[in-house]
Amino acid sequence: MLRVFVILLSLSVCSGAYGYELPKVENAKRIIALSPHSVELLFALGVGDRIIGTTEFADFPEVANDIERIGGYHGIQMERIMELKPDLIVAWQGGNSDEDLNQLESLGLPVYRSATKRLKHITTEIRVLGELTGTTEKAKALIDQFNSDLAVLRINNQDKTKITFFYQLWSSPIRTISTGSWINEMMEICGGQNIMQDPAVEYPQISLENVLLNAPQTIIIPSSHGHDNGKLSGLKWEDWPEIPAVKNNHIYRINGDILHRFSLRVVEATEKVCETFDRVRLAKH
Repeated sequence: MLRVFVILLSLSVCSGAYGYELPKVENAKRIIALSPHSVELLFALGVGDRIIGTTEFADFPEVANDIERIGGYHGIQMERIMELKPDLIVAWQGGNSDEDLNQLESLGLPVYRSATKRLKHITTEIRVLGELTGTTEKAKALIDQFNSDLAVLRINNQDKTKITFFYQLWSSPIRTISTGSWINEMMEICGGQNIMQDPAVEYPQISLENVLLNAPQTIIIPSSHGHDNGKLSGLKWEDWPEIPAVKNNHIYRINGDILHRFSLRVVEATEKVCETFDRVRLAKH
C-alpha cells in the first residue's frame, strides 16, 4: 500500500496531460506497458495480447499476471527492454522515473508518456492508445460508454443530500485526499463533501484533531493488493466514538485498485462510492 501511496503522490508533480510529442506509431504490435492502468486500457481495447512486458501490480484482467515483469516503481530493466524490441512503450509520467524515461527516449525507443490527472483524461488516454494500436473505432466505443456511464451516475446523484466524508489514504502519518485530487471527483459525483476543502493540495497530511473537528459522516478506507489500510499502523477509529462515522458505524473499505487506477474501472469504483453514501443516507432516516 505504501508503494501505491508513493505513486499517488507522484501524480501531483506531473506536467499537464499530453504535453509530450506522440511517437510515430500507428499499429503497435510489441508493447511494453509501464503501469497497471495502461495494461487495463490496452486489454479493454482488445490488444492485451500485444503486451510483451509490464511492471509489478499489473494484475487486471487475470491474464495480465502472465505478462513478463520488467520492473516497478523503483526502476525498470533497461537491458531486458532492449532485448524485447518493443515498437511502443506506454510510460507513466510521474509513475515512472524521469531518468528511466529519458534514457529510453535517448536509446531511440518509441515512448508515449501517459500523464493522466483527471477523470476526463481517461478518455484522452483511450483515444491516444487507440491511435497508436490501430483500434480507433473500439476506442471511440469505449469512450462513449465511459462518458455515458459517468453521466448517468451524475444525474442519479445530483439532487441527493450531501454526505461529509474523510478519505483515509494512509494512516501513519494520517494522509487524505483534498478537493484538488482526481479521486475526489468520484466522491463529488456521488454527492460527497470532503472535509478537506483545499483545491491547491491533492494529498495532504492531516491531524487526528482535524478529523475530530470536522466530524465526517463517513470514513472511506481504500485497500490495495490485499492490504487493509485501516490496520497498518494501529489507528483504531473505535477509540473516537465522538466522530459521527464511528458512532454510527459508517466506516467503509473499498477496493483501492479500482479507486486509484486511471482505468475504465473508475465507473465501478464510483458506483461503489455512491452505494456507500446511500447507506449513510438511508441510516439517517
